[in-house]
Amino acid sequence: MCLDNKPHREDNNADDREPADKTTQAISPVTFSDAQRLLQDPSLEIGIDKVELCAPITTVNITPYECDKFTMHQSVATGGSWLLTKELSGGQTIRISAFFRGDATGGSITATFNPSQDGPLLGLDAAQPFLEEAFHEMMDVSAVAVPQEDVRIQRLDLAVDFSPIADMRMFFVAARAVKPRPQWHSVHYAPGSRRGETIYHKAKTVGEVRIYDKSAQAGLSEPTVRFEASLKRRPLKKHGLDTLGNLSEARLRAAFDDLMTPFYPGTTPILGLNDLLEEGVKTRHLAEAIGARLLKECGLDPGYPDARVRQHRKIWNQLGLASTDELHQLGGLAP
Repeated sequence: MCLDNKPHREDNNADDREPADKTTQAISPVTFSDAQRLLQDPSLEIGIDKVELCAPITTVNITPYECDKFTMHQSVATGGSWLLTKELSGGQTIRISAFFRGDATGGSITATFNPSQDGPLLGLDAAQPFLEEAFHEMMDVSAVAVPQEDVRIQRLDLAVDFSPIADMRMFFVAARAVKPRPQWHSVHYAPGSRRGETIYHKAKTVGEVRIYDKSAQAGLSEPTVRFEASLKRRPLKKHGLDTLGNLSEARLRAAFDDLMTPFYPGTTPILGLNDLLEEGVKTRHLAEAIGARLLKECGLDPGYPDARVRQHRKIWNQLGLASTDELHQLGGLAP
């Protein structure tokens, strides 16, 4: 079994970049239960699959003729937006876009790239030179107003590969049985689709988890499945991963574990009050559920219809609380 280590492409292109995982497990081939267990292995280094960086700028150092696409904005004198595609030293494609104002109030620049493009997954140490190079590419075409460590991360995809898979069909049968986190929804693409068999667990404001047939998607000779967590602004801020200067192995691991929890064996996500609100539970529904529980403990009937009562019960179960005393402790409320 190979865990994030050098899946071979059919064209056998040479790539000497270090893969994310530095351990070799003595299990081959891999079943879904193997993958569940190995996901929690602390020696497994998390790979970085895609990054989107953003920073404020004061001026631009590029003419419209050097851009792939340039758009003037009539409402802002001499202002506009542009898109430029370049290549990093490792062969990765980087897309740089910017919006700027012509009235000396500056603008912003965004850079999107995949450090592990066309090669094995790279861990944080191996990806750092490309993150630094991406910052310098942003500096080459604009006057970035913040130092490298303060550049914001707007999206961060973390991933782990498993290969060889014992039985791809049975692997995805087991993966489809995993229930998504509360307030998330799941989407399944059958095998034979353009992207290969894929399972998504999604939440609009949080991010998504993808499990997909990497060998079908990338043309790998060895049957490979990728577990990938895509973090957006809220989870990035929650785990302290919202700037380049805050990146660390421990934080990457904590963020990956947080989104992948449903796929770990024997785990049921228990959420706090803020977690529920972040994942889409309306404040009034949360307040109703708490209020209804308090009234019932006082022997009073809140009088809600059955559908609303079921909704309250679901919220209470997600909080994982047995009594309102635990709620007081959780929220710092006085009994």
